[in-house]
Amino acid sequence: MRKSVGRKAASRLAGIQRIGISLLTLIGALTAPGARADAVPLSVYGGLPSIEDVALSPDGSRIAYVRTQGAGGSLPSPPSRTAR
Repeated sequence: MRKSVGRKAASRLAGIQRIGISLLTLIGALTAPGARADAVPLSVYGGLPSIEDVALSPDGSRIAYVRTQGAGGSLPSPPSRTAR
């Protein structure tokens, strides 16, 4: 009987040790300086679309759009023929 109680205690202690080692590993991985991703620049989220105000001619043979260039200006594009 005594041996089975000792085995249960040893098994419980080994489980607690595994959990402790796992937690320490996780904390170390999360606090490591190289684990953090670099900050994404705000321009990625707030940038203007490169093409906007798209319109088709009534018969569908031409397309017109406004193309954004650089940080702010827009350049109207002349209507162009669509491929058929």
